Amino acid sequence: MLDKNNIIVIRGRAASFKSSLAIAIANTFIDKKVVYIDLEGHSNFRVNKNINIINSFQNLNIKNIINDNDIIVIDYIELLNYKKDDLLKLKEYVCGTDKTLVLVSCRSTEPKKSDADYYLTLEDIADLMIIPDKKDN
Repeated sequence: MLDKNNIIVIRGRAASFKSSLAIAIANTFIDKKVVYIDLEGHSNFRVNKNINIINSFQNLNIKNIINDNDIIVIDYIELLNYKKDDLLKLKEYVCGTDKTLVLVSCRSTEPKKSDADYYLTLEDIADLMIIPDKKDN
């Protein structure tokens, strides 16, 4: 398990390989119970047999999923419509556990979804922030 890295945030623009990086991280934990919450619909990813894929919003109980797994990947967090308070509660819930939560976040250019306060909260809750932005040519 990652030492003191309970929440990893992978944040970047569209097509910056955030989901690929999240899958690569998940695939490294072959001896852990891993869940990949695929809210974006990446059914073409190859994952290890120990990774359970959830690709539905129906009956999605994040706290139960956290309790039942060692590594939890949510791709991508904005699709859950979490607000700043929800993110802070999520951090509080995960802290003090041996769980690792990987949140994939897509920075949007839409004014409504580009809430600076929301993204600053992601930075505040992250124990490790990864920003794999690709360069425009």
